[in-house]
Amino acid sequence: MGDFNCVRRSSERMGVGESGYGRSEREEFNAFIKDIELEDVSLIRRKFTRYRSNGRANCRIDRVLVSKKWLDVWQGCSHYILPRSVSDHFPILLKNSNIRDPNLLGSLIVG
Repeated sequence: MGDFNCVRRSSERMGVGESGYGRSEREEFNAFIKDIELEDVSLIRRKFTRYRSNGRANCRIDRVLVSKKWLDVWQGCSHYILPRSVSDHFPILLKNSNIRDPNLLGSLIVG
């Protein structure tokens, strides 16, 4: 989980420098994810994880990547984008919708 400083698709970047930006970086990042057999955990509610303060550029460079085995064990996981305050990145909440017991760890927030 974290800031990878790269988008996976051109639709994950909007605003300044969006046209044709980072095609080789996107291809390399996607190849890396495929080669080590990771899955991108579903993003809920928002499309972008980083916004420029002037609102002119948005992107999704923060994500949660997990192995297929991890996803089999922790089915029902999604990540949510929470409201931001100081940073230009939104905090991410990783939540497992299958865990109902409040005594069990069901979510993790990284900001």
